[in-house]
Amino acid sequence: MTDSFLLVDAVLWSVAAGLLAVVVWLTRAAGPPWDPASFFAAVLAALSGPGNLPLTGGPVPAEGFEGTPAQLEAVDDPRLRLGADCGWTEVAGWNDATRSAVARRVENVRLVWFEPPPVMVDGLETTVLDAVDLEALDRLLTRADTRLILAAHARADAVLRLLHDAHGLRDRLRAVLLVAPTLDAEWLATHFTHAAFDTELNRQVPYLTLRAGPDADAQRLPDPPTPPTGRRAIQVVDLGVLPADRLGDASVGRALAALCAALG
Repeated sequence: MTDSFLLVDAVLWSVAAGLLAVVVWLTRAAGPPWDPASFFAAVLAALSGPGNLPLTGGPVPAEGFEGTPAQLEAVDDPRLRLGADCGWTEVAGWNDATRSAVARRVENVRLVWFEPPPVMVDGLETTVLDAVDLEALDRLLTRADTRLILAAHARADAVLRLLHDAHGLRDRLRAVLLVAPTLDAEWLATHFTHAAFDTELNRQVPYLTLRAGPDADAQRLPDPPTPPTGRRAIQVVDLGVLPADRLGDASVGRALAALCAALG
């Protein structure tokens, strides 16, 4: 083998090794994929105090997890989601820095309920409508950067049907929040697909469900299969099951506010 071939081999191996090093560095820098459900569970546990695991049947971060700031560090770092001044100790105390960080990140977001809210989400500008009305929603989109979080309980099916038919409205969503929803499983199986709920830009809209009550198993949204196009418009996020008598707790509303802010 000539020296020229040896030189080429050496260069190729050096390039390959360099590319591998870059890939490894990028992978480590990116960290593990962010799980919104685990983030919500961690925030809720932190706000509820050590030893409390409010959620059942959902993504409790780890066996034996008690929600103290030290234990939460292994789950996620809220400073990556909310701001440099929002570590777990600050989030657990829901201090001024945390409230300000949440407010900044949802400044252009309006939470819209279509019935009396079963849970009050702290820090989000909130509107309650009497009906699932597209014209009323259009009037809330006062600026080009305004985004909506549509929230429902008993009217969850009506909200999903509206979104199915309103392509332009789907483009203005930050998320959909369904709390102990009443769902039509047959309609969802046919119509709740990535193609039917597609958006103009190739992005996934989080569809969040916080389940509660004796029929919690029936409150799950199906996770549609990826279509041949590869475009996934729906991100189903099951936040877990909460005892129905805890829906009114301030900690639940604050955890939802932190999650909505972290969704970005």
